Amino acid sequence: MKIRRYWDVSASKDGDWTVGVKMTGPDENGFVTVLHVERFRPTLIEPGDGGEITFLDSGISVAADGATPILDAGEDAGILMRSGCRMGICHTCTRDKTSGPVRNVVTGAVSDRDCEAVQLCVSRPAGDVVIDL
Repeated sequence: MKIRRYWDVSASKDGDWTVGVKMTGPDENGFVTVLHVERFRPTLIEPGDGGEITFLDSGISVAADGATPILDAGEDAGILMRSGCRMGICHTCTRDKTSGPVRNVVTGAVSDRDCEAVQLCVSRPAGDVVIDL
């Protein structure tokens, strides 16, 4: 089988993880088109107390409640940040936290270790936090 096109798509939806593969063809040249789709929705944990988020490079500080992801709080303050899935899957938004507690809403874990990498899309402040960004 010769594959002409291959698409890999991930999307969020209500419900459990589902995977589907659709193939079309073969066409007149013997090629098929393959579409691989994954849909998922993480189980979210209750938010924390929130706090002030300080972004070191920009010097911007914002107050955020425990339900607001650090990524969203920074973007709302005008800071451009790399991101991808916004669900903790791709790790594109991972940045260094220099201090302060954060809650990962996918795992429920609270970490107050200094100098650790955190995923900004699924991390909420659980107190005052400093991000090296």
